Amino acid sequence: MVDARFCGPPGSGNGGYVAGLLANVLGETAGALGAPASSAALRAASSSTSRNSRSDVEAVEVTLRRPAPLDKPLDVRATDDGVELIDGDELIAEAFGTTVGVEPPPMPDLDVVLEAAARGEAQRATMQYNDCFVCGATRAEGDGLRIFSGWTDDGCTGCTFEVCEAELGSACRGACRTAGVWTPDASLADGDGAVRPEFVSAALDCPGGFVYIRPEVEVVLGRYAVKQLAPMRAGTRYTVIGWPAGEDGRKLRANSALYDEDGSPVAVALATWITI
Repeated sequence: MVDARFCGPPGSGNGGYVAGLLANVLGETAGALGAPASSAALRAASSSTSRNSRSDVEAVEVTLRRPAPLDKPLDVRATDDGVELIDGDELIAEAFGTTVGVEPPPMPDLDVVLEAAARGEAQRATMQYNDCFVCGATRAEGDGLRIFSGWTDDGCTGCTFEVCEAELGSACRGACRTAGVWTPDASLADGDGAVRPEFVSAALDCPGGFVYIRPEVEVVLGRYAVKQLAPMRAGTRYTVIGWPAGEDGRKLRANSALYDEDGSPVAVALATWITI
């Protein structure tokens, strides 16, 4: 089940966290797909301390078909080429092995990141989903991740999403990225102090969404793929950025990446967000 602590939109699990749990299950069952469904698989994934739960696949793509309910037993069903998350007769999500070819850009300067994070925190109360496990401002330290991503004013990618004037009070200044900081606490790590994969997945979720989220623009995660490049440690500060990757009607694509204190990328994600 998805514990209520890990909520996103009201009454449902954070999409990045749910995707991370299902990705863990796929990694653990790779090579034995088609086996009988295991109702305990998702619970095992949420309590596992293994750092190698995705060792058999480079990355996992998860498509979220409907919100994952909280505090409710869910089943995982193996298919010929992946796994499905099931609530009774309803398909919640499906996962498949994939590749992630995104090359993370250089990490912004730390002063740019900290300024953007402060801007994001100041604006967070005006946004939706303020109880979100990842980005909710109402969540206490050690309870939520408290990643407050704000717009930077560097690194123009030539996108057509007109946000600069509204967000920065000027004509376009290249505000094509969000940036924030995250220091994982010990409750998110395994016995060796390595951050568990589902929390890496969660941390990359909302920073990509905030490329598009506004008080008047509500989006939900539709498709998501994460590739972890290096282990992450509890108690270490990381930078997370998001940037746009194109639009197609209601579908808004964004990438995100995590960096260590030396500026080396440690994880990258591709996401498709759906406006509602």
